[in-house]
Amino acid sequence: MKPARHKALTSLVTLQKRSSTIARTQLARCLAEEKRIEAQIIELKTQMQENRILVSAAREEQAQDLTLWNGYRYWLPVAQEELERLEQKRAEAEQRSDSVRQTVMESVRQHEATSGLLRKDRETRMQQRQRQEQAVLDERAQYCVMAEM
Repeated sequence: MKPARHKALTSLVTLQKRSSTIARTQLARCLAEEKRIEAQIIELKTQMQENRILVSAAREEQAQDLTLWNGYRYWLPVAQEELERLEQKRAEAEQRSDSVRQTVMESVRQHEATSGLLRKDRETRMQQRQRQEQAVLDERAQYCVMAEM
């Protein structure tokens, strides 16, 4: 391999490492966002369940608190809309994560391919050096045999 090509591949490996690191950082951010949204969904569902239990318990009592019931009745649709919005955000975050995950995998594949080319070049150069060294040794051995005659 020519020195210019070797230098270009070495530079490409460096750029691919940097790109891969950036993509992995993005993936970590996306996964953290997914986790944050999931926590919000769990919190809202828990709150909805607690309020449902509270209102059910209040309805069973003789002295029903209408303000509690009316408040729940007006709050529930708002909470359901918020839950739908959060689930949509989670779906979007999962799509972003999948996209970034694909980018990470592609950058890793590219890096491995380029590293493979460099490794193959190193092996080829090493074999060439070994052949040259062997040729020198053979030439010296032949010279020694001729000198003894």
